[in-house]
Amino acid sequence: MLFGLTNHQLGDWITYVLITLTKPGTLYQMYLNWKNKSAKMMSAYDTLFYLFQICMRTLYVFLLWMPFSQRFAILIGLSSPMVFAYQKYWYSDNDEDTAIMFYGMVFIYVFSAFLYFLGQWYPSIIGHTLGWLGFAFALAKGGPQIMHNYQRKSVKGFTIFYLANGVIVYSANILVAFLLKLPIQTTIRNIYQTTVNTILLGQFLYYSEKENAPKK
Repeated sequence: MLFGLTNHQLGDWITYVLITLTKPGTLYQMYLNWKNKSAKMMSAYDTLFYLFQICMRTLYVFLLWMPFSQRFAILIGLSSPMVFAYQKYWYSDNDEDTAIMFYGMVFIYVFSAFLYFLGQWYPSIIGHTLGWLGFAFALAKGGPQIMHNYQRKSVKGFTIFYLANGVIVYSANILVAFLLKLPIQTTIRNIYQTTVNTILLGQFLYYSEKENAPKK
């Protein structure tokens, strides 16, 4: 026990603290999109991929009926891509993007409902499968970004606060996974994402120093 808390209680409290620290930044981005009547921070396909990824992770958490703090956290997390997807659809001045967002959202929501319905009969099989799918999503996003930065010798578009925040959050999530005895997929995904964000942070520091160095 630490601070008089059991491992389970400590894991819950860490989860709630992470939500409190990270959600304001997301809410501010939503506010900026509303204020500027624009949602150009991601492409239509990136926005839909983000929505699909979190929908699948939500099913993973609920079908395996993880602790309440994890179910609460994923619902809070799900609200972000849902709002961003709606903003991307509503504020788009491109007919093609509007169509992509509309049909993409319909497909994602219908497919998610189908998996949830199917999961009532096979919760463990579908839940664990979606957990590994979540890890595959992480692999598809992290490695290519590192290679892209290496090839262009730049990390333009990132901020040190964003990358450092990623390292802290994913590291804390590893601890939460152990404390709450979450499925192995969650632990592996967070270890991988901590590693990726640490490498990205290292690239940021290295390339920023080179870019800011006085030219001879």
